[in-house]
Amino acid sequence: MSVSYENYFTLEPDKEIFYQMWPCKKPVATLFLTHGIGEHSGSYNNFANTITQNNIQVFAWDLRGHGRSFGQRGFVSNFKEHCTDFKKVFKYFSNLEKFNKLPIFLVGHSMGGAITLRSYVEQKPKPVAGISLSSPALGIKQAPSASKESLAQFANKYLPRLTLNNDITYEGLSQIPEQLEDYKKDSLRHNKINARTYSGLLESFEIIFNKNKKINLPILFQVSENDQVVDSAETQRFFDKLEQDQKELILYKNSMHEIFNDIEQEQVIKDLTRFINSTI
Repeated sequence: MSVSYENYFTLEPDKEIFYQMWPCKKPVATLFLTHGIGEHSGSYNNFANTITQNNIQVFAWDLRGHGRSFGQRGFVSNFKEHCTDFKKVFKYFSNLEKFNKLPIFLVGHSMGGAITLRSYVEQKPKPVAGISLSSPALGIKQAPSASKESLAQFANKYLPRLTLNNDITYEGLSQIPEQLEDYKKDSLRHNKINARTYSGLLESFEIIFNKNKKINLPILFQVSENDQVVDSAETQRFFDKLEQDQKELILYKNSMHEIFNDIEQEQVIKDLTRFINSTI
């Protein structure tokens, strides 16, 4: 089993980003992993311990307002702050001696997928060998109710620090009873989102679709057919727009949103490992 190394990266004197690294003895590649809303880097401990057995090491960080990073839970004053943080953390990570000589793959789950893609099309971080996206947020499955939408518009202007329930249920993430219990016991998870996160996510969809031609790397989409959180049809639409030859989309018929934590997780990790090994 790989042992996680933990530390903090300082953005500013009072703003620290928590990160973890799962090394392995003879790594062939490194994943730079960006988690989804309400999660944190520790949510990927089981995933990381499995994929390191395939000589792939993992670096994962906690978004601001998540996990052990600074900030009010679920709050950003502007969604682009996540992308600015991505740029700074990636630059720091890619200059670490233990990582800078290996192929780097960007991995993003759900909202982390949107952050990864938006950061890539706007910033072109280097060096990157490929991109892998797990249930990426490129569209929302269920729009908020009219009353909640009105409240969000009001809060976006007058109450930016107001956070609301993000309406994501644990049962929509996984079908494994033990995994659902783990979600409930995890004190670092939260279900909060503020209006500017939501509006910024919608803006990111448009930016990513409009700048799809900037993505010219090998890219893998791993998507749940039963996703109750993000709209997998939008992922298919985005995949169809991409013009490069090295692209792949895999649908998992028996998985919910968190495909790394559901009943097909073994196959999901095998598919990701194959993609990485075929690219390096």
